[in-house]
Amino acid sequence: METEHELPLVLDTKTTGMNMKRRSKVDILAEILQIARHGEKKTGIMYKANLSYSRLEFYLRLLLDSQLLQKTNHTRGSLYRTTTKGAAFITLSKELDKILS
Repeated sequence: METEHELPLVLDTKTTGMNMKRRSKVDILAEILQIARHGEKKTGIMYKANLSYSRLEFYLRLLLDSQLLQKTNHTRGSLYRTTTKGAAFITLSKELDKILS
């Protein structure tokens, strides 16, 4: 059962050689935003979203540049938090998922 804070990981039906579904760029962006709703460190996002460090850097830069995510610096490292615009993106991605399913 899907809870309020979880997003489906796959919108498309692309498969890899091991018959695993691949996530689209929109899926990954929405998942990162979902993870960062209440604030999260970079390593937490990386592990929870199952991304390599280089892929995470790519997506964080895209989200920060689009003002969907904000970064705040603390003494114990940076914290990433979803903005209001990012929350709207999550809502729209859920609606898109409903339309496509």
